Amino acid sequence: MKFLNKLFLSVLFFGTMNLSAQDIHFTNFTLSPVTFNPALSGAFEGTLRVGGNFRGQWLGSLGGYQTYDPTVDAPIPFMIKNRHWIGAGISMVNDKQKARISSDQMITLFPNDEIGNGLLNLNTNQFKMSLAFHLSLDKKITKILSFGGQYIASTRKLQSPSGAVVDPEFLATGSSKDFNSLTSSGTSSTGVDKPLAQNSPSDWIFGVNFISRSKSGEFSIGLSSAHVFKNNTSLRTQTDYDQPMRLTGLVSYKGMMNKKYKIQPALLVQSTSEGFEVSTHALLGFKIKPESEYWLNGGLGLRTGTLSPQVLMGVDFKTITARLAFDIPINGVANAPGFQNAFELGVQYVWVRSKIPNPDPIIYCPRL
Repeated sequence: MKFLNKLFLSVLFFGTMNLSAQDIHFTNFTLSPVTFNPALSGAFEGTLRVGGNFRGQWLGSLGGYQTYDPTVDAPIPFMIKNRHWIGAGISMVNDKQKARISSDQMITLFPNDEIGNGLLNLNTNQFKMSLAFHLSLDKKITKILSFGGQYIASTRKLQSPSGAVVDPEFLATGSSKDFNSLTSSGTSSTGVDKPLAQNSPSDWIFGVNFISRSKSGEFSIGLSSAHVFKNNTSLRTQTDYDQPMRLTGLVSYKGMMNKKYKIQPALLVQSTSEGFEVSTHALLGFKIKPESEYWLNGGLGLRTGTLSPQVLMGVDFKTITARLAFDIPINGVANAPGFQNAFELGVQYVWVRSKIPNPDPIIYCPRL
């Protein structure tokens, strides 16, 4: 009942915010916690945490999205007053989008069957460094308040594998005299090696998180803010576009029901001034035999926006977690041709360094 009360208050709190669509999202968001809140860097029981997700969506229709998210974080091996510590993390994001981009969007493709149906690649690479301070509110380290920050260096490239022709005047100013009848005069065509447009914005994310641990489980709730400072992400040379500030709320719980069953519900809310998105899921884990070290996990979820029901399944072995997830959109892009479902694979491993005992030697007296 205490957990249900916390979850209800969390839903009420995040539900009152002006929610909006986020940048990059994952169904297995609990396997990439540092991606959404830098205050979670090093906020775990162990020596080193390695994980990440691979997500593929809209493959075979609009060209598709492919996103990778490897992450490594760890607590710094020293503590302050034996109960406060610092955590650090490094992560990367590689997001590839291949799609037809219409003339009324930020970057315009001029439709022409002679240029391979006009597919463009938009590649985004991010390198992230995060640092967090964890303050234990009690001597037993069961109540932890964390503060963190993350610096992001990005590179965005628009490329044309099919040799598409784009008006350089549009890339500069966003305007062109004629979108549909272009000649070789006044246009430029480049291949994969030379991008049509490129930008290298930087960004900061700041977050706060609270963790409550007990014998039965762990409850976590946090809030982070991205795009606090101006970061021009426009690919036009004479146009600025600063992403609106994004608020992200992440609530999760993992706990034992008994020796054979455990539950793992979670809620992710992302908000900007332009829209909102909520993603939630609940997993039930069980052991075939109580003495086994394998946990089988399965559950359902839901994401707003395209209103996508989710199916999740996976396995836990000691400190290794592997999970598959499927999104099934039922409105919006669900009516587009091709395979619209999203597929996602998430993996996480926590390494715990075992201390080798080094007892003092015992000298026996031969006369005894």
